[in-house]
Amino acid sequence: MEYVVNLNILAPLVVSFGAFQGIILSMLLGISSKYKFKPARFFALLLLSISAVNIYGAFDLVEVASTPLFEDYVPYFWVDLIPVSVYFFVTYLIDRNYAFTRKDSLFFVPAALSAGYQFYHFFQYLRWGPYDPQAYHAFNLTGNFFELFSSGFSVVVFLICIKKLTAFQKQLMDFYSDVESANLSWALRFLYIGLFIATCWVVVSFVNIYPGYFIKPLAIFTWLSITGLIYWTGASLLFRKSLLSRLPALSDINPGSISPKEHTVCEFEEIGHVLQEHLHKHQPFLDADLTLRDLAKQMGTTDKKLSTYLNQHLSLNFSDFINGLRIETFKTRVQQGELANYSIVGLAKTCGFKSKSSFYRSFKKLTGTTPSEYLGQLTKKAS
Repeated sequence: MEYVVNLNILAPLVVSFGAFQGIILSMLLGISSKYKFKPARFFALLLLSISAVNIYGAFDLVEVASTPLFEDYVPYFWVDLIPVSVYFFVTYLIDRNYAFTRKDSLFFVPAALSAGYQFYHFFQYLRWGPYDPQAYHAFNLTGNFFELFSSGFSVVVFLICIKKLTAFQKQLMDFYSDVESANLSWALRFLYIGLFIATCWVVVSFVNIYPGYFIKPLAIFTWLSITGLIYWTGASLLFRKSLLSRLPALSDINPGSISPKEHTVCEFEEIGHVLQEHLHKHQPFLDADLTLRDLAKQMGTTDKKLSTYLNQHLSLNFSDFINGLRIETFKTRVQQGELANYSIVGLAKTCGFKSKSSFYRSFKKLTGTTPSEYLGQLTKKAS
């Protein structure tokens, strides 16, 4: 019995602290001069929206939200802004020059319908009072359907945004030699966690349609998951300063590809010859900030042609191609004994890597082993 009482006290506190943290974090993002660009603004709106879910959850856990006034007549339309804020956060994150279109306004329709309906019944409450059976039953049933639609719509939007962001991550790999400063893995993790939470809420909302049914343990788990997501986001923003940094416009990093009609085999043989000669003579991959456009300019060709050559003829994106050269250079210098003058990371940086994390990640991806394992194998062969 004591355990149950403690849980009944602890859960509302944790959920309410999560909501409070989310509101503070969204306000800091909203007023900070460092984040005066659209992705950060929509991300702040997203944090505020999911915090609103936890505000309701905290009141529900202490049974304040079970009163008709709080549960069924106070508008919660800002919760319907979750899919809107997610979509535009990702859209402007991957293309800061994106122009709002008439089609984009459709994302506001569910939120507008829900807000209009809730405000209508809020004024009905002011007119009839909270205990009118007819008004209470009608709003309660219709509100549950709105909640199910909103959570389902959020799932769809999260899936769309994951697909868009994954494609953009691939384009970054085709343009940068080191994507550490433009790494969007954190955003993808946020979206996947958000997708999981939204899916849980679909289940809760679906069951809640039927009078007398409510999966409270799953609802509590959802609210606690939102709290964890908020605190994880705050810690990530605190310790990784570049999370919401400005990324290049989508048009700037998308060289595209060219059709077979636009080139001949001889042209690409020439690009391959020039590329190998340039790499051998100048070793441009030692520049940690090298981009596809930089290398193409140095070679006297276009980034479009170079990207197509790497993708179609070598089956590599630009990042893997350049990092592969850096790793081979690292291996050569290790065998030449240069590791005696450097640490592993120090030698990696002389080969063009910006950081320990990017070096270890690329080494593992392209060789199947870690740098330490590779060095251990060399030691065994030498003994």
